[in-house]
Amino acid sequence: MLLIEREMPVGSVSRTICETAPCIWHVFNHWVRKAVEKIDMSEIHHIGVDETSKRKGHNYITQFVDLDTRKTIFVTDGKDASTFKAFSKALVESHGKVENIKAICMDMSKSFISGALTHFPKAGIIFDKFHIFKTLNEAIDTVRKEEHKETGLLKGHRFTLLYNKKNLSPKKKWNWRPF
Repeated sequence: MLLIEREMPVGSVSRTICETAPCIWHVFNHWVRKAVEKIDMSEIHHIGVDETSKRKGHNYITQFVDLDTRKTIFVTDGKDASTFKAFSKALVESHGKVENIKAICMDMSKSFISGALTHFPKAGIIFDKFHIFKTLNEAIDTVRKEEHKETGLLKGHRFTLLYNKKNLSPKKKWNWRPF
């Protein structure tokens, strides 16, 4: 377990200790199940949710994190609203209460929003900073392109609008005008 914990691939561990990879996976899964059974979710109030690809292609998992302790508390297959249903079930099974969840931090996925509103109706939704800035930057770029079509005023100023004024080159600072 210590070798795997240190991010050593299972194939390398099996060669190192002269055991088959399926046997290593069996032991690993046994101890992961034991650790999951010990998770007490009674004091969880703020969660973070994000999806990630578990392998190449479109195979996703969604992980739920206790934002106060920064520990992963639940992982499930998929990236849709049903992941919130699975988490709410696991929460109750681990001595937690749906009503205790005060805030959920997540991306702007419509399915995540739907799942959060359905299964955690009293929780506030907080969108993560990365996705907010991504959306804002896309909106600014759309406006800049439209403005360029009409007047040409913002040609070559894509990053001028995105950078802090103090980080601009002297040439860009000279042309910078607040709107």
